[in-house]
Amino acid sequence: PGFQVKWSGVKGGAVTSGFTAVGFKLIVPFDISNTDGIDPTNNVTNFTIRDSFMSNGDDVFAIKSCDDNVKCSTSGPVTNGTIQNIHKYSGLGISVGAATGSNVSDIDVNNIFCDGPHGGGKLNNTADTCIKIKSPSDGGSGGIVNNIKLRNIYIQNEGAAIRVYPFYNCSGTAPTFTNLLFQNITLGSNPGSVTVQGFDSDHE
Repeated sequence: PGFQVKWSGVKGGAVTSGFTAVGFKLIVPFDISNTDGIDPTNNVTNFTIRDSFMSNGDDVFAIKSCDDNVKCSTSGPVTNGTIQNIHKYSGLGISVGAATGSNVSDIDVNNIFCDGPHGGGKLNNTADTCIKIKSPSDGGSGGIVNNIKLRNIYIQNEGAAIRVYPFYNCSGTAPTFTNLLFQNITLGSNPGSVTVQGFDSDHE
């Protein structure tokens, strides 16, 4: 359990730039929780992940501008990321969040093939997701999530195809989602549900 790759800048320090991962296969047991694939986190920019195959038991990618469960406005934003030409199999999705308190912007996710399932090989497990944009959990702080492009994505055999939800067990501050682009999304067989959730009456 734990991150397979976590690329992180220094909280409050100079921005860390230039991470690139190309042409790999990452296979982690699907039935072990918190086995994130690659997580760009905290004060990073200009990262590229492409031409690869991913299968694991938690977020395939989790793009976060701070660590979970903290109020993190001083951590530093995550900006200018490209994720493209990825085959995603088992796993809980390509995720922006949970923790976004220092803001996330200018992320281009392009040419993705999602084919679950997760959860012991069972189809339609709601945890198994292709694309997630979500809030912090457990009292953390949500920031501005801006200019996220999700393009040319094929989805099949997932519990949830797309989930956009500002309340993910959220007792903290909900994030603000702006300029989210979904373009050329194809739902194949058993693609799962699509959820786009806005603010509720307690978050105006």
